[in-house]
Amino acid sequence: METKAISFGRTVAVPNVQEFAKNPLTSVPPRYVHPDQDPPIISLNSSSPQVPIIDMQRLLSQDFMDSELQKLDQACREWGFFQLINHEVSSRLVEKVKLESEEFFKLPIEEKNKCRQKEGDLEGYGNVSVMSEDQKLHWGDRLYITTSPPHLRKPHLIPNLPHSFRETLEAYSAELKNVEPTNLGGSLPVPYVQELAKEPLTSVPTRYVRPDQDPPFISSTTSSPEVPVIDLFRLLSGDYMKSELEKFHYACQEWGFFQLINHGVSNSLVEKVKVEIQEFFKLPMEEKNKYWQQAGELEGYGQAFVVSEEQKLDWADMFYLITFPAHFRKPHLFPKLPLPLRDTLEAYSTELRNLAMKILNLIAKALRMEPNDMKDLFEEGMQSMRMNYYPPCPQPELVIGLNPHSDSVGLTILLQLNEMEGLQIRKDGMWIPVKPLPDAFIINIGDILEIVTNGIYRSIEHRATELAKEPLTTVPLRYVRPDQDPPFISNTTSSPQVPVIDLIRLLSGDSMESELEKFHYACQKWGFFQLINHGVSTSLVEKVKAEIQEFFKLPMEEKKKYCQQAGELEGYGQAFVVSEEQKLDWADLFHFITLPTHLRKPHLLPNLPLPLRFDFYSLLNQNLFKTLMIFVKMRMSRNSFLSSEK
Repeated sequence: METKAISFGRTVAVPNVQEFAKNPLTSVPPRYVHPDQDPPIISLNSSSPQVPIIDMQRLLSQDFMDSELQKLDQACREWGFFQLINHEVSSRLVEKVKLESEEFFKLPIEEKNKCRQKEGDLEGYGNVSVMSEDQKLHWGDRLYITTSPPHLRKPHLIPNLPHSFRETLEAYSAELKNVEPTNLGGSLPVPYVQELAKEPLTSVPTRYVRPDQDPPFISSTTSSPEVPVIDLFRLLSGDYMKSELEKFHYACQEWGFFQLINHGVSNSLVEKVKVEIQEFFKLPMEEKNKYWQQAGELEGYGQAFVVSEEQKLDWADMFYLITFPAHFRKPHLFPKLPLPLRDTLEAYSTELRNLAMKILNLIAKALRMEPNDMKDLFEEGMQSMRMNYYPPCPQPELVIGLNPHSDSVGLTILLQLNEMEGLQIRKDGMWIPVKPLPDAFIINIGDILEIVTNGIYRSIEHRATELAKEPLTTVPLRYVRPDQDPPFISNTTSSPQVPVIDLIRLLSGDSMESELEKFHYACQKWGFFQLINHGVSTSLVEKVKAEIQEFFKLPMEEKKKYCQQAGELEGYGQAFVVSEEQKLDWADLFHFITLPTHLRKPHLLPNLPLPLRFDFYSLLNQNLFKTLMIFVKMRMSRNSFLSSEK
């Protein structure tokens, strides 16, 4: 693995150029000479291209927004620079900042030295990112300070500035923070896709049709390259670290994506997160509306970056909220989440924050950075969570679940709630589907890390395609049964039918004989029959059905109270699973003994929620079974008699 060492957040003390230049110099000291640089001025004629100019007022105007937004998009894509006019920061304040900045640099050196960079720190008065005594230097001094949020300010900097300068910078920083256009930092209200999908749709509303997008699958052949898989356990192990770190470096450099296994976040917590997020999206609309995006905000329940009524929309709903630092949380969002979702996300966010720092420290190691560089850059940073819900779609080939984009953050940790291959990344001009591994996180490098690593690690464009007409389109391999007959062999009206036995006729003197023959035939030739007029009330049967359905709708953490214990068949799970390779049934099972009562497992039937305990239903079934056994015995005794006569 060949990497160039990168360092951030440190600087070596060097002379102040301003003081140096006060001496009568006839030549520039060699350390400031940069023969490797282009000449200062390449082109300054009137025909040379000009840095784009963006008008903030036009960006905020409904009449001009679209055209100015296109200019802004081009400026960012083609130049990465633009000049902003009509920005609403007062000219008077701007001039005051200029004047007082000049006054600061005119101060005596002993005054400026009160704000001098401290050892190992970038902030303060000095030079920028000087790593060695041999490094070429800039012909300039600078004052670098953090202004917002206030709790991150260094106590020896802003408080030590001259009073007037300090107040001016406070006002200027506040103004710059306010240069956040409503329609660029918020989102217009749009319909909920989840609610839209509940309607009997045969076609997709035109606002969701995306003819401008590449088809959902560009590359999905078995020979398509696979996103790398990184093992965190091996990364943290002395025996395997070197080889796994090379894989890790390759994944970040060439892909910008990888799947992380053995990540150390407990499976039980991950499963709890999956279940509770699904339960959130199942909440009634009036409950979810409590978390609706407010005017000018991205946080909340809705869609992101919708800036006009004509804009094409993603086939998805989003719930986005800040998790850390806690004081950044919107009071109507995270603190108001229903329990246990709030506690679960609190625990999960803490785990992911720790995991993110482990990954960032490994990035520092792979790039031979100083050990604390990533900590200094990211540990106090903002962490957010975005939950996307992609409802079934009648025409999935026409829509996009999430627009192609790169992530503007440092690092993204993605948890996929099912095994659908909706995520695709653009690599070598093709869209490649990501096949999520069980219990893995999908990690991707964000724009900030691409900038921090000077482009060594890549922030890759990706998207979510909408593939489902139903909630699940493919069956996990362990449930696929090629050895089985097709589900339907015969379903024509002429197919033989399972016999129907009438208990009233069995109990009636007039019809007993004929019904007993049917009963005997059913048991002998079929081993199955349907029993009608069985004497168990319809109301009780319907009640049992309803309560069983309610049981299976319980949250997973509730059903897990009845999970099969090691070596037991009874409980919630599947029956007779004896190996990890065994094919599984597409079903869940809840099996428990009802009678006799002394054989009941104490953690099962006695602990079932009332009124689900089945006591009365079990007694009626026991009586019904005894009645049927009388008829079995009656018919079998006749067979024995006939046999002895021969």
